[in-house]
This record gives sequence, structure tokens and C-alpha cells, in this order.
Amino acid sequence: MRTRLRSLFAVALLAALLPAGAATARSAAPSLAGAPAVSTGQAARPAAHTRGQVAGRRAFVPGRLLVGFRPGIGTARRSALLRSVGARPGAANGQMQVGTLSQAADVRAAAKRLAAEPGVAWAEPDWIRHLDACGPGVDCWHLDATHGVNADAAHAAGSRGSGSAVAVIDTGVANITELGARVTSRRACVVDNSPAGASCQATGSSVAIPHGTEVASLVAAADDGAGITGVAPEATIRAWKVDDADGGIPVSAEAAALQEIATNPANADVKVVNLSLGGPQSSTVEQNAINAVLNAGKSVVASSGNDGNYLPQYPAGYPGVVSVGATTFDRGIAAFSSYGKVDVVAPGQDVTVATPGNGLDVVNGTSFASPIVAGIVALGPTGSVLRNRLAVEGTADAGATSAGDDKREGHGLTDANAYVQSLAGGASPFVVAETSGPVANPVTSAASGQLANPGTTFDAYVLKSDGTLSAPPGSGSASFSVDGTPVAPTRAFTNLGGGVFKATSGAVTLARGATRVGAATLDGASGSDSVPVRALRADDQAPGVPLVGAGDDAWNRFGVLDGGGDGQAADDNVDDVYGVYLAAGDTLDATLVRRSGPGFDAALYTPGTTDVFSQFGRVVACASSPPSSFCPTSTLHLQARVAGTYLIDVYALGSDFGPTEGGYRLTWTVRNVSGVPVSVRVGACSPNGDHVQDVCAWTVGSLSGYAATSFVTSGFTTILTSANPGAKSWNGTAGGVAQPDGTYTLRVLYTLGPGQRSLLRTFPLLLDRARPRVANLAVAPNPFEPVPRDGDRDTTTFAISSSERSRLRVLVYKYGTTTLLRTVTTGLLPAGRQRVSWNGRTLAGTQLRGRFVFQMQVVDPAGNLYQTGRYGIRIL
Repeated sequence: MRTRLRSLFAVALLAALLPAGAATARSAAPSLAGAPAVSTGQAARPAAHTRGQVAGRRAFVPGRLLVGFRPGIGTARRSALLRSVGARPGAANGQMQVGTLSQAADVRAAAKRLAAEPGVAWAEPDWIRHLDACGPGVDCWHLDATHGVNADAAHAAGSRGSGSAVAVIDTGVANITELGARVTSRRACVVDNSPAGASCQATGSSVAIPHGTEVASLVAAADDGAGITGVAPEATIRAWKVDDADGGIPVSAEAAALQEIATNPANADVKVVNLSLGGPQSSTVEQNAINAVLNAGKSVVASSGNDGNYLPQYPAGYPGVVSVGATTFDRGIAAFSSYGKVDVVAPGQDVTVATPGNGLDVVNGTSFASPIVAGIVALGPTGSVLRNRLAVEGTADAGATSAGDDKREGHGLTDANAYVQSLAGGASPFVVAETSGPVANPVTSAASGQLANPGTTFDAYVLKSDGTLSAPPGSGSASFSVDGTPVAPTRAFTNLGGGVFKATSGAVTLARGATRVGAATLDGASGSDSVPVRALRADDQAPGVPLVGAGDDAWNRFGVLDGGGDGQAADDNVDDVYGVYLAAGDTLDATLVRRSGPGFDAALYTPGTTDVFSQFGRVVACASSPPSSFCPTSTLHLQARVAGTYLIDVYALGSDFGPTEGGYRLTWTVRNVSGVPVSVRVGACSPNGDHVQDVCAWTVGSLSGYAATSFVTSGFTTILTSANPGAKSWNGTAGGVAQPDGTYTLRVLYTLGPGQRSLLRTFPLLLDRARPRVANLAVAPNPFEPVPRDGDRDTTTFAISSSERSRLRVLVYKYGTTTLLRTVTTGLLPAGRQRVSWNGRTLAGTQLRGRFVFQMQVVDPAGNLYQTGRYGIRIL
């Protein structure tokens, strides 16, 4: 999908950097307004590196902050902090408080400033989620065993969802025949100044956008011989309408609904929550609300996203959420189905749904795969959230799709009947493999997340879905492997309670190209399982690799990125992440040069960034200006406000189906406020043996604790390296070979140590052995008459044309002698016609009269001299 998807990333990133008012003005149209007859949910969005808002969508509620304060911060201090960024204090709920700014305020900037304040745990915009949907199709096939999830067999065996309630947080559910009285409550949550940032109240059944009704129909449409049948046709629906007038879904409204589900006893019968919505930014507010639902014993299922790439979408990307990708009628993976984190897949392309007005429609999107899995969870008896998730994954049909890339299908195509049967007493134990850790990264800490960093651990769960396993079978331990090769010693299972046992591997650094991590009990008594992974290299994610390396890597980094697009390992290399430590006040300038391929860009992230795939609010500079220009050369510029390690993320923007993206060069400088003790004594030299500026020379002073290295470079090639402080020089050679005339760069690097602060300054050096070429000497008027000063011929002007930037000197001699009376000189003048005037006086001020001789000299910066013959001049 990256052919279509990468082209708008720059627009998305520009929106992420724009003031809130600017982003909002461009996003006035509702995201689903004017939908054609074939409805669209999370439309397949052009942006494989969608690091912010896509054109036409609001990223957050304008003028609204959600702030978490640390314990002990009182009301007065909270209000003062909010006012310091221009926000009016709003309602508070525990440590969280709403702040209201003007509609045109830069919400992201205000959040960043607040987040850096002592006493503030986090601050973020009220992010907006969008609905999952896209394209055309026919037929109602998603329930059968040949193409769909085998729900027909579960229904025939008597599992139809009776007694289970499914919460649908969406755009509301209309009163339609297919659902009848099984919609037991309808509530609407709107953004306001309530403690949670939004409040919910009972509402009627009218809906402006059919998406929520379509989603609910896939869960619980009646099995009545007419229309469609839901996966759990006897389950009930509790509906929360959380979209706003523009078709977006503010995180605050979604979180308000989730909190009601978690805490209100009226929702005790809710077994599973469906979230057919998503966005690329992670949200603390959203994750806290989802954790509350999971802790209340209710499962959460969400759509994986429709960007068709490996970037995680939220809320599907959070730990504990079952993320669902989409399949096609022929069991392929839908091209739009994202796989940044996908646990299982279900039908999501050309799926028939019921619509408001009791009609039918054919829809596409992971929006519609998610409720199918939510319905499957509703088919079984109430169990723990962990067991439900593992049972869905463990009974999915791995390899059932024609994905070509295992990572796109997760554990496989869900099987409703196998899930129900696994819950029955007497079922055999089975193993489920998932990724885990490190905790610092919100992507890779997610159980069943697939973006594995170096140092990632892997989990093996052994269980019976009915919860009756009393001890792990066999030896009670598990082994782990990558693509069949053992990667860690055997690990013992620990009892998590509820009949679930877990073993965790040691930290594993996966080789790039790894596709599956497997886990099994040692003696095979309960089988094995594997999870597809995308192995990230060290420079794919935070903290990246040091920007300052050894040798030439000390001042520039060369990289090759491969957009791939065929779903194979090459597709994994589309990011290089570098870390550079900046002290407060340091200024970073980096230049990104594309050597080949259709496109690269770069973004600079603030200290504390753990995930360049989702923390777009931490971007403080973008290489392209505007980002859509994709110029061959782009620059990053920042003066650091706070000390810390900043991340430079270089990413590919090219064709999904074209050749490799090619190479790039990243060069950089960092300077401090006081500067570095480097003086260039001779910046232009002419090693031609005339003993004038034969070497370029500079002096490197000492900085306490820093090591110093000088580099003379030509383009991306180092000509000379010289360590330590002191007097330095260069004679224009490299390895004894004379280098061509031209401009070179002196780079002086001061380093404290690996990963610590480094300062790098650049200075131009000019190598020039040729003297200037001159022509068209002239002096006028000649003679001239300084006395009396009547404005007529009081001065004369010497002129000459020079082939290069140079100084012009005029030497005036006593006629017939070599006695020098006056030297008239200029500073460096541009190439071309050069002039200097003279009033006929000596340097001491004596007015000369009579016949004299002059000579003109042209001297370039390297000291090369061209001088004319001697010519006469008269002063009257």
C-alpha cells in the first residue's frame, strides 16, 4: 500500500506542527460526510508514515487540553500552571484536569510546555479518533466456514450470545428491525467541561452517521431468515454515541464512555467492548480508560487500522486490547489492513451490514472485522479478560489466509466454533505465544504487539479456555525459538491464576528479517504456538544509535532505506533513528541529502520520546519545508530549550512497489552559546611554493573533559583527520597526493564520551593555487585636480576586472624612482569590475602635485597575486 500511502505523510506531519487553528480550518468537513452508497469507515488513508493528522481530518479538539497532575499539586498551583500556557482551568477528576484555550491556540505547543513543568505527569491534546472503513463488494459470507469465521457451526451448536452484552462505542445505533429490542441502552457522550472532559447521557436512536449501526449489526443482527445475521445474534447491545458534529471522535468522549462501562453497575452485563475507530497517536487518557475497562473484567476489541502498513494504530495498539485486521472473501488479507499490531484477522472487505432505515449495504474496513471478533467473544461464557484474549488467539486458524506475510494475519483467521469448543469442559490445554517488553515502549510493551525491539522478551501462555488447568503439563517449562532456532534457555511457567500459566523468555535481539517467534512446552505435551514479528534493528526505534560515531561517522551518517512493499523483510527497513544529546541552549543543524531513490525526510523528536511511530506530538522540527516538497536537500534546525537526548528519525517516502529507496547522507553541527575555542588563522591557502599562505592553518583550543578531533572534508569524503587540541595545518594534499583547487570544510568535533554531549563546528577552507585573471585596467580622470575642491575632478578612480573575489591595491610611486608614496587598498570585492578612489594625498595627509607612477595589484583570499605594469598619472 505504500505507493498511495506515503505521499501524504508530509502533509500529515505539517498538520502535526501547525497551530491548532490552522489544522482545524483545513479539516472542516466531517470525515464521512457525503459517503457514497457503499459506506466507508476508516478510509484507506494515504500515509504509510502518518505521523499526525491526515489532510481533511482534525487531529484533536481545538482549544482543549487534558492534563494529569502529580499527587500533592493543589488547586491553586494547578490553575497557575494552566494559566501559564493561556489555558482556563476546567473541571477536574482526581489528578486529571481539563484546560481550555482559545480556538486558535497552539494546543500541541501548550501541552509540550506543560508536560515539562514540575508537578505535571502528562499533558496532551484531546485527540480525535476516526472511524474505520472503505470500499465496495457483495455477498454475506463472513459467517461460513469456507470464507469466514465459522460462526454458523457455533450457532448450530447452540452458542448464540444469549446473556452477553456488547458495548459499541461508535456513532450511535439506530432503531432497526435487525436489532429490535436487543439495543438495551443508548447514550451520547459530548465534549464539555465535565470532570472527565466529556459527559454522557441517555439519548434517542437517531444517528447522523450509519457506521455505528452497521458495526452493531455485525455483532447482533437477528437470525430471522431476513437480512443478515450477526455473529452473536442473541447478544444485547449497549450503544454509546461519541462522534462530534464533524464526524470525528474526541478521545475525551470515547474515554467518558469507557469509564461508564468500567464503573457504572448498570453496565455489569457488558462482556466485551468494540472500538471500530483509531488514530496514530497514543493517548494517556484513552489508555487509562481502557485499562479501567480491562481491570473491570471486560474484554476490549479494536480495529487495527486501514493504512495498510506496519505502524500501530490506537486504541488497538495498547496492551490487552485484541487488535483485528481484515480479510477478503478468498481469505486474503485486505490491502488496507494495518499490521503494526494485529492479533487476529476476520472478514472486513465486501462485508454485508444492516443500515439505518432497515436497508443493507456492503462495506470495507477493519471497522467491520473488529465487531465480528467482539461477537465471537460474546458467544462464550464470562471468563477472565486474559483467558478470553488468549482463547481467541489460540483458536485462530494460523496460516489460513493467503497473506504472503505472516505479520499481516497475526495468529490467524478467527474461528468462532473453535473458540466456543475451547471453552467447554474437558478441552485440551494449548500454548499461545506473544511478544512483551520493554515496558518503556508503548508499542512493544503491548502483549501480542508485533514490533519487536532489540531486547524484547516473549511470553508463552499455557491454558485451558475454561480455566480448569491446575498445573502446566509436561515439565512445566517452555522453550523459545526464532524461525525454528532456539533463542533462550528453557523458562519455567508461573501461575497467573484462573488456570493460566506464563513463561517469559530472556531478552532477545532479533536478527533483521526474523518472521516468527515460537514457544512450546519441552516435551510437547500441550503443543506449541508462534507469533509473527517485525524485527526492528537498533536504529529503527528509540533510543536509536548515537549520531556521533567513529571515523567519518563522527560528522556524517550514511544510510540506505528500502521501502520494499512486497511484505517481505526488505519492507522492514524504512526508518533510521539517531540520538544526539543537547544541553539547554545548544543549537543543532542537520542536513539530509538524498543520494538516490524517490524520497526521504526527517523529523526531530524531543527528549523522552520512546516511540517515533506514535508520539507525533513530540516532533519539534521537520526537515522539509513545507514537508510536501521532498527536496533533494532538507535541513533541521533547533535551539534546545531543555537538556536531553533528541532523536532524529530519517524515514523513506518512496514507492511501495518500486525498487529500493536508495541512500542518504545526514550531516550535522551542534554549537553551544559561548562557542568553541577554534580560530582559523589561514582559511584560504595556496600551496604553490611562493611562500605566501602555503598552508591552511587553524588552532584548536582545549575544553575541559572533551576530546577534540579536526576533519578536513570534501563533500562526504574525509581528506585529513587530526586528533587533540593545538595548532593544525593542511598543505592541500591527501596521502601525499595534491588535491584539486576548490572549497573544503573544516569540522572540529569536541566529544565528552559515548552518548554524551558533543559539539561540532564547521568552517570553510579554500584551496586555490591560481592567481586571478584581470582585464580592462582604467584610471579616470587623469589628470585630476584635488585643489581647489570645486567638485570637478577632485578624485580619480582606479578600475580593473578580476576573475575572482579579491582585494584591489593601488601603489603610487614618485616619478622615475622606486619611492612608494601611497598604497590605496580595499577589502575583498566580488569578482567582476573592481574600483577604488584616491584624493591625491599621502597617508600622512600631504597633498601631492605633479607626475607620478601607479601600479595595480589584485590579491585573492589565498594570497595569489596579479600585478599590472606601471602607468603614469598627473595631479594638477
